[in-house]
Amino acid sequence: MLFKPKGWEKLSAEDQAWMKGAKNLDKVQKLRACVKDNNPARVLFLLNAHSFSRQEYYRTARLAVLEHAPEALQALLDKNKGFNFADSGEGDKEAAGKLFQIVPPDAFHLWKILHDANQAAEYGQLNERDIIENISPEMSHDFFRFHLDRADAASISTFRTFVGEIGLQSTEKLKFILNWAGKFPAAQKVLDSALAGAAEAGDEEKVKLLLEKKANPNYSGCVSLLHAVEKGHQEIIGLLLPHMQLETYGENLMDEMRKKRINPSKIEWLEKIVDQACAEVRVKKNQENFMLVDADTLSETKQLPSGLRLTTLFNFKSHQQTLIVEKAGEKESLAVTVKDFNEIGDDAFLEAMRLKLVELGGKAESVTRLPKTKFTRD
Repeated sequence: MLFKPKGWEKLSAEDQAWMKGAKNLDKVQKLRACVKDNNPARVLFLLNAHSFSRQEYYRTARLAVLEHAPEALQALLDKNKGFNFADSGEGDKEAAGKLFQIVPPDAFHLWKILHDANQAAEYGQLNERDIIENISPEMSHDFFRFHLDRADAASISTFRTFVGEIGLQSTEKLKFILNWAGKFPAAQKVLDSALAGAAEAGDEEKVKLLLEKKANPNYSGCVSLLHAVEKGHQEIIGLLLPHMQLETYGENLMDEMRKKRINPSKIEWLEKIVDQACAEVRVKKNQENFMLVDADTLSETKQLPSGLRLTTLFNFKSHQQTLIVEKAGEKESLAVTVKDFNEIGDDAFLEAMRLKLVELGGKAESVTRLPKTKFTRD
């Protein structure tokens, strides 16, 4: 060399010897060789000593990513002021996106360098969603941890993307990503939707994971069970049924199945389960409507339309039935009617009420032995 380029004195003796020995290479070939060797000192020297086009900067940065050369990549991006690869912001954005797309699955350190450069970029800056869309199920947990940790808890988009586009492709990744469910207040809808997807795919392990995280199989009209029945995934159906509120949603579910014209043989057994669940709830609800007022009096309460409530008192001492109609929020009753048991004329019904009184702890003799009154005399 007849002259010493800027920065020559900062090169080590080894680097100076390399430069002298590479005289037969042009500047681009030298730069690429230094990038492949991941030698940032030589890269920086060449960038200072020569001018390179924006296109060449991009090609060399791409080479640094493909060659796993983090220090060389950092030097290139620092010298180039981030993603300043094109004459327009859109061109820079496209170039940046292509760099993220080629990051190897085990090279999070390269991803982090690109991410930091993007944050500092003057042109063509990618938003977070643009970046995470380039993450694949093959990538290491470091990629997911990095973005989930930094995600705003008030925004569910990162968690939704990772669960829906990564988790449903990989059980291992889903299990890892679900560790962040508690961070996001709006995570429930993401879990519920993912459960529907896993049920439709017949993925037993993913369904188990999502149920453990309290994903709701009753979501959107029990769509998870609907998919499982439609696809004939018996194992999934078995996992979902214990968590279903068939007494509440079962009838609507059966209507949807009929609308979709699912094979009747697939839903006949489910219809029986739904009917049984609804019947059990009706019995339970009826039981909860009864209350012991005192040792001689049983109360039954029913909700009527328009916010009205009917309370029926059965007094087995006075042998009278009192019906009280009330409206929620009002102190005075709208109507009160009193009847003797003899006026009811249904001994089987009254005996059932007496047995309910006894079951709840009251005491009363059989109503079939009523005292004689003007209503019972011959």
